[in-house]
Amino acid sequence: RWVPAAAQAHTVRFENDPAFATAPAQEVTVAARLDPDLDPATFRLTALGFGPHLVRVPGGRQSYATRVSAANPDGSPLWVDVDARFDPAAGVLTLTLRSVDPQTWLPPLDPFAGVLPVNDGTGRGEGFVGFTVSPRAGQPTGTRFDAAADIVFDFNAPIATPPAFNTLDADPPDAAAGVDAAETDRPTVAVRVTGTDAGSGVEAADVFVSTDGGPWRLWLDDFTGESAAFTGEPGRAYAFRAVGRDRVGNVEPMP
Repeated sequence: RWVPAAAQAHTVRFENDPAFATAPAQEVTVAARLDPDLDPATFRLTALGFGPHLVRVPGGRQSYATRVSAANPDGSPLWVDVDARFDPAAGVLTLTLRSVDPQTWLPPLDPFAGVLPVNDGTGRGEGFVGFTVSPRAGQPTGTRFDAAADIVFDFNAPIATPPAFNTLDADPPDAAAGVDAAETDRPTVAVRVTGTDAGSGVEAADVFVSTDGGPWRLWLDDFTGESAAFTGEPGRAYAFRAVGRDRVGNVEPMP
């Protein structure tokens, strides 16, 4: 659950569970709370959906509303009013899916009409809302971002999502390359590559070599082993450098 100091993608999923439900939900409300270590100014909606319907939110929006032409389980027409609103001061996203009868412009009277049918193998009773948000500037590696949401179907009690969290990896790794002896009469030496990382761990390293103090050139690209054989020429001096990359994409500067 390590994440970089960049925009993180979140998805809240919900379902009209057939283990508990016997009729469609006519109104669904989702309230997702941001961790206080996330920056509400960077919050952006990405997409939302229910059953077969996907609503892509135009770029850069913190709130969005639209009406979707849908259908009830029996195939009769239904409107769904979508209202996604983000409150930066409270750090809360509220999504409401509200069923509307196209003939009356009111909530459906039929208890078996509604936006979210009882779910089955087709996924018709599932929905989601997605957004991105970045950590507040200056948060250290190890900062934990907790995620939680409450989901309400019609007038029932809120259902809490299972708790989830991510952990920030804000620092690059520290990798090194070297040999056991400063001088050798063997043409081939084992170059050891080591690395440490305070967060997600070292994923790979680029290893560079310099000959007789000359420019650095890439020798091993995305190397994931512990050592590699290097064959040199007698009378030449070689130096090695490693640039590490961790598992969330942080890359250390050239040492």
